[in-house]
Amino acid sequence: DASWFSHHGLTFYSVLRKENEIWYLRIYTEGSQEEADKLKVTIKIKNRSEIIKYTCNPLTVDHTNEKVIKEGNCLVLNTGQVRRLAVRDGDDDILKTLYHVEHDDDMGEDTVSTETDPSVPNSDNLVCSECDSSTFYQALL
Repeated sequence: DASWFSHHGLTFYSVLRKENEIWYLRIYTEGSQEEADKLKVTIKIKNRSEIIKYTCNPLTVDHTNEKVIKEGNCLVLNTGQVRRLAVRDGDDDILKTLYHVEHDDDMGEDTVSTETDPSVPNSDNLVCSECDSSTFYQALL
């Protein structure tokens, strides 16, 4: 499953893939490796009582799934963790996933995205709705 968000004109893709009982979540950007190396993306998966947090440089789109998994450039969860973190949304179990992007500009300062995904309903649970892009994954358990 994949979704996307944008930050300072760059498009990011969040990809969730399940192989056997292991789930892999990674972030890609369409930018160059040089641009990607200036970025830090923090991924938070949360329910009402738990948060898993992972910070990384995004990958460029030329990284294959196999290479990402082999090199460990992703957040890795087992099915038990996914089930524990999933929250009920109507008839579906979903993973609430928030993204925070930091960019090291030429001045050495960090800036954050002020964009959020318009297709995602606002949530009172967002840590900072003005500086986090958020998306929801349906957990296919």
